[in-house]
Amino acid sequence: MVGHSVPEASLLIPSSMSYPLGARRSLGRKFLIAAASLALALLVVELVLRTELFATGQRYSIWRTERRMQDIAAAMSQHVGTPDAQGSGVGENLEGVSWVLHPYLGVEQEQANRHSHQEAERLRKTRSENTYDIAIVGGSVAGIFWRDGKERLADLLKKDARFQGREIRFANQGRGGFKQPQQTNFVHYLLSLGYKPDAVINIDGFNECALANFNARNGTHPIYPSRPHWAFLITGATPDRQALDLLLRMRQQQLRASGLSDLVQSLDLHYSAILGKLSLSRMQAIQREYVAAYDQYSQLAPGFSADRVMAGPDLPTGFKESMPDSTVNEIARIWEEGSVSLSGICASRSIHYLHVLQPTLYDQGSKPLTESEIKTGAAIPEWVEGVRHGYPRLRTAGEHLRSRGVNFLDCSMVFQDVAQDLYFDACHFNPAGNHILAEAIAKAFLESLPP
Repeated sequence: MVGHSVPEASLLIPSSMSYPLGARRSLGRKFLIAAASLALALLVVELVLRTELFATGQRYSIWRTERRMQDIAAAMSQHVGTPDAQGSGVGENLEGVSWVLHPYLGVEQEQANRHSHQEAERLRKTRSENTYDIAIVGGSVAGIFWRDGKERLADLLKKDARFQGREIRFANQGRGGFKQPQQTNFVHYLLSLGYKPDAVINIDGFNECALANFNARNGTHPIYPSRPHWAFLITGATPDRQALDLLLRMRQQQLRASGLSDLVQSLDLHYSAILGKLSLSRMQAIQREYVAAYDQYSQLAPGFSADRVMAGPDLPTGFKESMPDSTVNEIARIWEEGSVSLSGICASRSIHYLHVLQPTLYDQGSKPLTESEIKTGAAIPEWVEGVRHGYPRLRTAGEHLRSRGVNFLDCSMVFQDVAQDLYFDACHFNPAGNHILAEAIAKAFLESLPP
């Protein structure tokens, strides 16, 4: 108001909230002491935890924690067959990668399918005496090996005189969910397009047991592609509310996983053993939620498919109820015959072929599992049952492959004496695991390679 002075700020503060300067300084010192004490306590706990981990042979690794979280988030982004709104036979995974029905493969990534011919042309034009091209085929484990194991494999191969002075090039032809005879058909398809590598390494086994058993238990013959991977694409049917709720749950867990991974990386939380282990534990809990939703969704997905298309050959009695010997024997036979055919296709074009039976977490006795691996190893019951019953039979079939002239390497027990964390879910392993696998593959590859 005109003629009146503005009251001082101190007069506007109630007497109960006004502190003398000395009191404010004392309060500030107490706050600093409390903050310093908390920081010191956290530092002590951090040192104690790291010392304890080191003493028990579990030294904390900043890089491994970061990579493990990234791998878990990435594994949760494997495609789940969902239709487009128009029912065009094109579907997207929960990360937006489009998949299409394929006349020879069942399903294929749309972008990779478009580029297959260009890849064949590129390979033909750049081949020379100084290059050596290796195609890696199989499921998602083969694709991850291409990412994490190929450099180690190349380094080991280059020590051999036959590869000195040559550039070793790898092509990632692994596809999530592929199982025999898909990789045999895939190689045949690529060769028909003019794609001719110098060698083919087929890394498989888990999908052949786990996904084939899921097929059998849900009314589809094991030889057919995995039902959840292509069921929706057949009709483009719109999922009902229950399926949409499950898709939403899966998507939420994916976003939580990727968000947590990004947060940890951006704030460098993994540099602390305490925060790193807490973050990893949270990531594992998110993964378990995702697997539970995926399990329920997989049970629903076949209901939207055209049964006459999805069923395939007639199933013998008992295939749906449990995993009897007839189911196990059929799965192993399909796997063995697919490899024999793939070996023959390669041999007819002077392409070196090596078949590798991959290790997997639920193969009993194949690895001493860590607490972390047990937490992140959740899988749907049909997958676990398929591996536990199927892998012993695949090992026997692998001996049959050798007797039939196929270059076969049984790596199912390659982690048998490794106590450290290798798996980040039920079948995929980290770079350390892929390096171990690469060393076994390199030895077998060189031994089987003609002089």
